Amino acid sequence: MHFLSLLATSALAVSLGAQNWVANGDFSNGLTGWTQTGYCYNPTTETYDVTGLGQSQTCYAASPGGQVTPAPYPPNTIKQNILVVPGVPLEFSMDICVNGTNASNNADAGTFRVEVGGTEIARVAFGQYRQGENARARLTTQFVHPTGGNLDLEIFMSRVYLCNSGTPRTRITDVRVEIATGPTFTFYGQRRINQTSTIGGIGTANAPYVFFMSLHSFPGAVIPGIGGTLLIEPVGMAKFFGGLFDAQGVSTLPLAVPNNPALTTGRFWVQGLELQGGSFLTLGSAQVLQFQ
Repeated sequence: MHFLSLLATSALAVSLGAQNWVANGDFSNGLTGWTQTGYCYNPTTETYDVTGLGQSQTCYAASPGGQVTPAPYPPNTIKQNILVVPGVPLEFSMDICVNGTNASNNADAGTFRVEVGGTEIARVAFGQYRQGENARARLTTQFVHPTGGNLDLEIFMSRVYLCNSGTPRTRITDVRVEIATGPTFTFYGQRRINQTSTIGGIGTANAPYVFFMSLHSFPGAVIPGIGGTLLIEPVGMAKFFGGLFDAQGVSTLPLAVPNNPALTTGRFWVQGLELQGGSFLTLGSAQVLQFQ
């Protein structure tokens, strides 16, 4: 991207601030602004500790799956029309939690797919549900739409089995689409200990990047010469990982999470920094990383 285009994009991002293009993305007004289609058991809005941060959030809750055999079963879907800025990197994020209402494992906790204007931008498959857990994920990505306009944002929730009062229950909240001011941290799948997961980032094609980690978030500080806002505590901040984005603006790597229960009580804040156009440093959004 040309340097003048970078400046124009940055100026647009500053003028718009952290504006969320999704109306009622926290479901504080029920399903106002959303349209629900497909089948699921007992769709509603309620309060639940979706993120694991210790407080309840208003969320959309449903138990996806089939109503009668045979499979495959169509996904349960919620959608709304949003304004998409053409040609500008946008960041999508959403918190997800799945738990069971009966005391047993389940073969499928569900798959979540997000589309904008009919094009898939993100997906996570939870796989097997473990008895008694709150399986959590924060689904994040960046996307660019070439034409933009008023487009449907659709969230698909599906399971390969029938659903009822005892099958895994999905809760989602804090659905956001914002101008992306820098790289986006991604964690693919559930944030479990004792497994090797895939982490990474999405940003500017071929740009060098680094992600930092801190034990605390930060009210926000603007650093001279750097675009974006510092949102993680600088005291004790350490490098998490770094590298070079590929031609699609993506970088991934494995993360071996040890079998250490202490990790389930800690919170880690992650924020990225990238070098755009060879001369323009910019900070991305901050994401909280927790394990279960």
